[in-house]
Amino acid sequence: MTSSGSELLHPVAATAKYWRKRRRTIILLTFDKDFGELAKASPLPTTCGIVLLRIPPPPPGQIGNVIANLIMSRDDWAGHFSVIEPGRIRMRPLEK
Repeated sequence: MTSSGSELLHPVAATAKYWRKRRRTIILLTFDKDFGELAKASPLPTTCGIVLLRIPPPPPGQIGNVIANLIMSRDDWAGHFSVIEPGRIRMRPLEK
């Protein structure tokens, strides 16, 4: 708690709380390998998904198109923790 009475939340927990209220689908993309462990610590609604990109970063002029093509290749990211690696995509359901 802060002095004003506001609750301090871990960024993942704060994001989950925010999107639970709005019931929207959000897919978080990250290159941060430690983020999966942080996400496990906070229950996310099934309308959210996390995608860990374990691919070599594309050149700056191509990164947007490369990532957009990967994400547009599926429509079932919500409710999953996914890992995109060269040549494969692994998915597991988010804990409820």
